[in-house]
Amino acid sequence: MIPSGSFSRILFAAVVLGVAGCSTVSTNKPSSGLVLISEKQEFDMGDQFAVALDEGKVQGPVEYLTGAGNYLETLGVKLVASSKRPGMPATFKVINDMTINAFAVPGHTYYYRGIIEMCETESEFAAIVAHEIGHIVARHSAKSASTGMMAGLGQEAAVLILGGGDITRAVSGLVLTGAIKKYSRDDERQADLLAVEECIAAGIDPRGASAVFRKFETTFAEKPNKIDLFFADHPYSHERAVNVDEYIKKLTPPAILRADSPEYQAWRRDILSRPAPAPKPAAEK
Repeated sequence: MIPSGSFSRILFAAVVLGVAGCSTVSTNKPSSGLVLISEKQEFDMGDQFAVALDEGKVQGPVEYLTGAGNYLETLGVKLVASSKRPGMPATFKVINDMTINAFAVPGHTYYYRGIIEMCETESEFAAIVAHEIGHIVARHSAKSASTGMMAGLGQEAAVLILGGGDITRAVSGLVLTGAIKKYSRDDERQADLLAVEECIAAGIDPRGASAVFRKFETTFAEKPNKIDLFFADHPYSHERAVNVDEYIKKLTPPAILRADSPEYQAWRRDILSRPAPAPKPAAEK
């Protein structure tokens, strides 16, 4: 039984959620908005997903490329430190899969071999890493989980809003279905702009972002099945490239920023020299 007078509070929360979903994309206070879970619960949720992914419960068996040096972690840590949530935990892993994709959940980021092959310069790849960090900075998974609880759990969601339910239990289904790594177009746009800021703060040329979006657009036109649309909704990649170019002009970054590095090139060569992943069954392509 929901306590008397609570429905008005639930309705208010739903209205706030709706307004938040329609708000203008901004990087000012990116983690703000209606979130029904604490930061601890947010990162616990990400840890649950990471374990489920490792155990093959999310998308089947996953092969990681390890022992390739600490370049990726060094880059990732630097970009996190340059973000608007510098103290947050984050791990960085490479998946041996030629799909052009990357994704993040609270505390964990993943990069497919295919996207590393596409990114020919450090600035292009740094834009991808910074984009995924941007999703965590803006608490997009926590907001997605909150939306799922509001929209799909009915009375249980109401109980959670009022502080009387088990949030971990409510979120577990979202973890296993991968719902916490499905973002809206505005989430993607916000992560793009945060990536620009992070790259500039880290001394990396942010124009790598628009360069890689234009590569997405070309690749999607030629080989649409090679790209996972969880990460890149390619019918609007051109728009995203234009948006980040305009944002870069607005920020007027220093004239001299690093576009590439020997460290990235050595790491990329190492990754691409590894044995190719086993072909996926036809039904999974």
